[in-house]
Amino acid sequence: MVRSKYILLGLTAILGFLAVYYFFPSDEKKIKKQFTLLSEWAAKDQDESTLTMAHKARNIGGLFGERVGLEVPEFDISGSHAREEIIGYTARVRLSFSRMSLQFYDLSITFLDK
Repeated sequence: MVRSKYILLGLTAILGFLAVYYFFPSDEKKIKKQFTLLSEWAAKDQDESTLTMAHKARNIGGLFGERVGLEVPEFDISGSHAREEIIGYTARVRLSFSRMSLQFYDLSITFLDK
């Protein structure tokens, strides 16, 4: 009886640690997840519908704050832009390609002093 209490207590502690790890990720993991989502939503296949493209562009816009500094010399874009402008730029760029993918390798997150 006492042994089963310790086993139950140990399992509860392990489940508690796993729940905290899963439901309260570190800031670094949150940022890496944002980059993963950006990669997924930036990807485009040849047979992508206009509705899917608009949905992905809106999702990408949601990854950014209300204002964002953006510089893309190839498309003559630079300066501070609103989230809605980012969505428009994303849709415009996606229309230029039949297929597209975005991948981040060796992503390293560094936090500056607050």
